[in-house]
Amino acid sequence: MTQKKVVDERIVHEVGQVYRIAYYLFNAVVGLDLMIKSCVDRIPSGMAGFQYIGFEFIAFVVVNLVAQVLLWRKGLMDDEAGYAEADTFPWKHYLLESVAAGAAIGLISCILRALRGEGSPLAYAIMLVSFVVCMVVCVMPVTYLSFRIAKRRRAQMYDSDDAQ
Repeated sequence: MTQKKVVDERIVHEVGQVYRIAYYLFNAVVGLDLMIKSCVDRIPSGMAGFQYIGFEFIAFVVVNLVAQVLLWRKGLMDDEAGYAEADTFPWKHYLLESVAAGAAIGLISCILRALRGEGSPLAYAIMLVSFVVCMVVCVMPVTYLSFRIAKRRRAQMYDSDDAQ
């Protein structure tokens, strides 16, 4: 009566790569937009600055939370097979990722401030180091929590499969 649709795994893989690139590009562009908005003179600093962030901030948070929740529901913490089903948390991998992300954000921020003529080389160095430290302090607990949730969810799925 009805035939099962044949899925070409190669095409699925290619489409997945395109979506992954689009996802990272989206995050990079929105993150850059948020940084530029935070450095522009006409936007007030402090809490009043949040009223100008608007859609980009909401989209940035929502997209990342939805992606993370979908991974957790599948018992994964990320989309890379080497880490997705690991039994122990890959500290080194995520530490290097958070250091690289903090360095990239700090470097972009330093470049934007240098183009505006603000600060000194010492201030740029302090800003770069502070971004790296903040990224490590903020990212590592979140990735560890993500790992624990995914591991627990995976164990629940395996236990339910064993019970059947």
